[in-house]
Amino acid sequence: MWALAHQIGLWINQSSLAASARSLANIYFWLIPFVQITHLLGMSVLMGSAGLYGLRLMRAGDDPERLRQAGTRLVPFVIGGLSVQSATGLFMVVHRPTRAFDSLMFLPKMALIVVAIGLFFGVLHVLKRLSAPDLSLRLRIMGAGLLSCMMAITLAGRLISFLRAS
Repeated sequence: MWALAHQIGLWINQSSLAASARSLANIYFWLIPFVQITHLLGMSVLMGSAGLYGLRLMRAGDDPERLRQAGTRLVPFVIGGLSVQSATGLFMVVHRPTRAFDSLMFLPKMALIVVAIGLFFGVLHVLKRLSAPDLSLRLRIMGAGLLSCMMAITLAGRLISFLRAS
């Protein structure tokens, strides 16, 4: 699997898109720090909204309607943070694809992002369907899963630069 990921990284590295990203970064010396800072700000919004919602779900003593309303209010922040994360993350991957694809943490991070998004919107779906007595344990588990995913995504993102496939 890591060999295939490495080949994908090499293929992207040789693309005109990667050459354009490197050219932009060479012309505008501030671009890479700006993209990285923006990526961290997007992570803060995403982690703050989805992570805190996970904590609130773990409490699960709230009325399901209030939990649904809180989740619905957070959707724009989750989508906004995810959009910023996606755009800046895509630029960083295209700029240095082998750095991402040769990392042991890149593919797990991408998988965790999919799981976390599924959990967040899955909670909103569950809150629409079930009554209060059926929710408590399920919401606590989903909240713990959402919070755990958000923390693991953050940790994996920080470790991308350090853990390499051999």
